Amino acid sequence: MWQWMVKYRVWILLWCLVVLPLLESLYPGTLWGLNWQSPMFTAYARAYLLLLKLGMLFIVGTVLLALYPYLKPKLKRPIIPVSVLTGLCLIQLPFVLLGVMLNLPTAGYLEHFHQEFSLDGQPFYVYTADPGAFGTAYHYVSRVCPRPLGRYQLKPLGRLDWMGDIQFHLEGGELVATGESSPHKPREQRLSLLNSDC
Repeated sequence: MWQWMVKYRVWILLWCLVVLPLLESLYPGTLWGLNWQSPMFTAYARAYLLLLKLGMLFIVGTVLLALYPYLKPKLKRPIIPVSVLTGLCLIQLPFVLLGVMLNLPTAGYLEHFHQEFSLDGQPFYVYTADPGAFGTAYHYVSRVCPRPLGRYQLKPLGRLDWMGDIQFHLEGGELVATGESSPHKPREQRLSLLNSDC
């Protein structure tokens, strides 16, 4: 078995460099839903992970173009694996490039989209979905529940209409959000904390 792996080590490496980004992209969470440290850390990791995926796909494309004459004699029927590998690489490349173009410009100011805070020792997380001129902005509020090995789990509390610079405080069994929906018009929205225990 080891002889087979040594003989085909370049092909195995190329397949790993194409299949791993594909599998990670198909899973809904960053790094297969690892949720490590905090939601803000996961958001930063997502931005850099896109660059890593892009680099992996460019390495595969470069190796296929440059080393194909060298790799061809090592396979009995090289057209099938090379075609599949090239196809997987070319299918992923536009989507990864689109992800890089949409996510990297916002990576510098993730604090606008992601907020973490604690109230009375309870950690909370707010994700602001702001599509700009394309739709309505919302705040998605969740409770952050710690898990073993530095991981966390988000328990959704609800969705709030966009309120600009938003402030939170606890009042009874509710999370109260105050902000301005339009200039000089204060607004208050409440989310129940019942059934959201960690």
